[in-house]
Amino acid sequence: GVQTCALPILMRYVGATNGYITVPFIFEGGFIGLIAGVVAFAAEWLIYDRAASVITERYRIFSVLEFGDFAPIIALSFLAIGLFCGIIGSLIALSKYLKEKN
Repeated sequence: GVQTCALPILMRYVGATNGYITVPFIFEGGFIGLIAGVVAFAAEWLIYDRAASVITERYRIFSVLEFGDFAPIIALSFLAIGLFCGIIGSLIALSKYLKEKN
């Protein structure tokens, strides 16, 4: 939001280095990415369970794996991808800002 955009400017005015400005935003991006990974995992679980119940009710010849059988792999994948995307997004935004100001 507005506070996020103004914060690097204020930090620069009080003499903060690029590294000191970058670290909090990397953590923030990573945290938001982890939250996104949790939300995506929950949505995937709900959608899968609903689709699996519909498939097994309508088409009795199919069997569907339980989500819990492969949930840990999907959870770790979503969390890793969310963390990676959050950190990369923060680095891209900050690199553009820091390049402009130097």
